[in-house]
Amino acid sequence: MYNNWEELEKVVKQCRKCKLCETRKNVVFGVGNRGTDIMFIGEGPGADEDAQGEPFVGKAGKLMNMAFDMLGIKREEVYIANIVKCRPPNNRNPQDDEAENCLDYLRNQVILVKPKIIVLLGSVALKNILGKEYDIPDSDPVYILSNEEVEKILERFSNNPCVYYAFLTAYYTGLRVSEVFGLTWDDIDFVKRTITVNKNILKKNQAGGTKKRLISGNSTTVWYFGTCKTKGSYRTIEIGDTLLKALKKYKEEQIQNRKDYGDTYMKHYKKIVNNPYNNKPEIKIINAYAELEVPLEEVKLVFLKKNGVFEGTDSCKYPFKVIHYELGIPCRFHDFRDTHATRLIEAGADIKAVSKRLGHSNIRTTYEIYVKVTTKMESDTVEKFESIGLNLA
Repeated sequence: MYNNWEELEKVVKQCRKCKLCETRKNVVFGVGNRGTDIMFIGEGPGADEDAQGEPFVGKAGKLMNMAFDMLGIKREEVYIANIVKCRPPNNRNPQDDEAENCLDYLRNQVILVKPKIIVLLGSVALKNILGKEYDIPDSDPVYILSNEEVEKILERFSNNPCVYYAFLTAYYTGLRVSEVFGLTWDDIDFVKRTITVNKNILKKNQAGGTKKRLISGNSTTVWYFGTCKTKGSYRTIEIGDTLLKALKKYKEEQIQNRKDYGDTYMKHYKKIVNNPYNNKPEIKIINAYAELEVPLEEVKLVFLKKNGVFEGTDSCKYPFKVIHYELGIPCRFHDFRDTHATRLIEAGADIKAVSKRLGHSNIRTTYEIYVKVTTKMESDTVEKFESIGLNLA
């Protein structure tokens, strides 16, 4: 062990214990307040860090600085280091022998800093400091659709207005699938150019339980309006010209369909019912053909089949089989939301505005899910996303 920083840093910069020394531009020793109470330990240097000789100065560094700002921490007040001091080729994870060769240097840094708190950034740091049993399991991957993939999907379903416009709405707003299919036409203000999210759609069985709680084989389902996921999910967002024009066209088509189908067009009504499981009132959607007189308030759902039938989120079951097996695109409905958020952040949209637009309960959720997959940071929201543009001709 080395008892002073100068001697330790000199040894580290001359280190040739593993093959990483052959491809490095600079040894990335560490940076910050060497007498701090808080020490951050990451995985290893990337291309920017290798070029500058300082940890967390590239894309991950931008995210770290934004997180520090959010937490009221100044970067110069903490100490930042990595598991390995040299960049692994192509930013791959450090191999076990590479990490092992560097760990003594890191332990020496910890002894010299004497931090009260050590923050481990990511699974590589976690495993190498606490042991392999602390590996972080993979979560569902975020699949970011390319413009070409979105256009391919929309073109494939151009003859299915319900699905086409639902996908387009999800892509241009980042709404959750239950929020998209819970929209009614009074939620869309064509003058103010906004969409208000104030409910979502729930699928239940006849007894009022969720679809997963079938009773005695009864699989007949009905749709209910439910509350939004979190308090922050209640929101009004702006929409750009592309979606605004598309929804106006879709509304006109739907009005015409209603005329064409006449008495065979399905209408929908709201009915307050009591949930037998929690004894609380909720809104059930009642279906009836146009010729029937129903003493209930009509609700004009946005995403319907041409004959007015409402299938809710089930509308997407078959389309996603087509997307997966015919188009070869491994996405979920939620990936339209992921893509929307990621494209906004890449275009420079303010992270707080993006978080509010997505209906996240706090900004940290937005950081954790989306910022990690972006590459550029600047400013503004709807106009930035609108400028990306799809070719819908």
